[in-house]
Amino acid sequence: MLSADAVRDNLNFPYQPQLKSALYKIISVSQVTPPPPELKISFPKGGVTGKWPNLVHQIREALERKKSIEIEYYAFSTRETTRRKVNPYGLILRKGNWTLVGWDHLRQGLRCFVLARMSEVIVNRRRPGSPDYTIPSDFSLKPYQNQQPWELAIHEPVRVSVEISGHRLPELLPQLTRAVPTGENRFDIEVTHRTGFVSWILELKTDARVLAPAEMRNEIARTLRNLL
Repeated sequence: MLSADAVRDNLNFPYQPQLKSALYKIISVSQVTPPPPELKISFPKGGVTGKWPNLVHQIREALERKKSIEIEYYAFSTRETTRRKVNPYGLILRKGNWTLVGWDHLRQGLRCFVLARMSEVIVNRRRPGSPDYTIPSDFSLKPYQNQQPWELAIHEPVRVSVEISGHRLPELLPQLTRAVPTGENRFDIEVTHRTGFVSWILELKTDARVLAPAEMRNEIARTLRNLL
């Protein structure tokens, strides 16, 4: 707890051994090799894994028959659970974490939904032999596979200022192609998936720190406290 309080106060990440041990428990989303554009479900060899095989099975069934689904979904950005109607376009698996990409009827646009935040999936059973929708011919999962963890369209954008240690920049620059340089080793990043961004920052340990906004610094501090 003392280590978490220290990080909350200055966010210079002066980790003590117990804090480093806690950070290793955080699972970060990582890139995988992009699939062919026509691939609608992406997962590595070995089939369906993780904690939500039933949800994955239901969504895959809906994908195969092009049936709409209704989901109960918890949004961290609003702290609310809403019922959403979605046309599934594709599934992505990254390091055991499943993400659904689909047309959100509520937002009237493409959105990403993390399966870990779904409490229910109901496949439309009406007219089982007829599709409810068609996937646009120009849709591809490839851009979503290439996205960084914080770029998944989960919530409204939050602009975050970060500072990266110079010795890590050559390695990390390929991940910051959409970031805006604002000074020496400093970047502004548009974050639309806060949890993915927090995991990425903490994985970098002392080689990255958040300068602004305060809400993101506080979220990092809360994450650390919850691990202790």
